[in-house]
Amino acid sequence: MRLFMSSAELDIGAEHFLGLFRSSRRVAVICNAMDATSSRSQQSAIEEELRTLSSAGFDVQNVDLRKYFGKPDLLSLSLGEFDGLWVRGGNTFVLRAAFALSGADKYVRQRILDDSLVYGGSSAGSCLLSPRIEVLEIVDDPSDVGRTYGVDVYWDGLGIVDFVFVPHLHSSKLLERQAMDEIVEELKVSGEKYRALENGEALVIQGGNIQLLREGRIVENTL
Repeated sequence: MRLFMSSAELDIGAEHFLGLFRSSRRVAVICNAMDATSSRSQQSAIEEELRTLSSAGFDVQNVDLRKYFGKPDLLSLSLGEFDGLWVRGGNTFVLRAAFALSGADKYVRQRILDDSLVYGGSSAGSCLLSPRIEVLEIVDDPSDVGRTYGVDVYWDGLGIVDFVFVPHLHSSKLLERQAMDEIVEELKVSGEKYRALENGEALVIQGGNIQLLREGRIVENTL
């Protein structure tokens, strides 16, 4: 299992994400967490992610999961061409629904677990790997799923990691900071395992080894 879980952008540790790849660096970029926003915002997000990853040395291509809704076999063929995924942030519930409707949830989970795919995500893209995402309704609007895709909300994550991922801790944005503090408090009360990261931090997971990056430097190494 090879994961790069960032609270925000890739820039803070691109070389560590690169280091998870064994040979070729063909990466599918998934920005469906932005599907509830305007078409202009969606296009801007795609362009930004493609530019950032290309500059970091990856061979990238945008993959819109909406084209594969109800076509899991076709999605498997498409994603089979890639060595890794980069999944952008946005609304975690919208992203989770897109993964389910396209069959990406089952396909990506299997490839991560059999170690044939590197997974990188920022914010919602990292939250998606948690056992459950229900706690994020404080910051992400679940009703966007119905408005965007016309389906019910999925409250579970992919369950790749055994902790709830909480991004944007101590955010400079007051409302976001307060919301993340509330989520952390809820997780403490419930006794659930979680990892809360500040912007500028990321987790690099390879096998059973977890490294915490802060501004691109390893500050914690946990087996």
